Amino acid sequence: MKKLFVVFIGAVAFTSCTVTTFLQKDFKSNYDLSMSSKKELAMAKSIPVYLSEREVPTEFTVKSINSYSPIVLPIIGNRKKTVTKSLYKKAVKTANSQGGNGVIICDDFHFKVIEMK
Repeated sequence: MKKLFVVFIGAVAFTSCTVTTFLQKDFKSNYDLSMSSKKELAMAKSIPVYLSEREVPTEFTVKSINSYSPIVLPIIGNRKKTVTKSLYKKAVKTANSQGGNGVIICDDFHFKVIEMK
């Protein structure tokens, strides 16, 4: 019984995960600051970005699931700031290149390119 309890505590301790939450206004403001051309501005307006599947107003199909993992040097800056500055831009560009008309950001590494009906 004692071994089972120790195994249970170990399993709970080693299977826990951390979730990073971002505000959509942080994504949008950082993305707006990093836009470099009118083409990117047009892309941002034509491809909406959602933070959950519940936010999508219509039915959709997932075209692809993509990941984004930038190289972050701890000396220069922290990971959260780098990800919020780059993930939104990367997701919109990927959706544009794959022919999607929307993006769902799953977590700080993954996003889904969707096609809304």
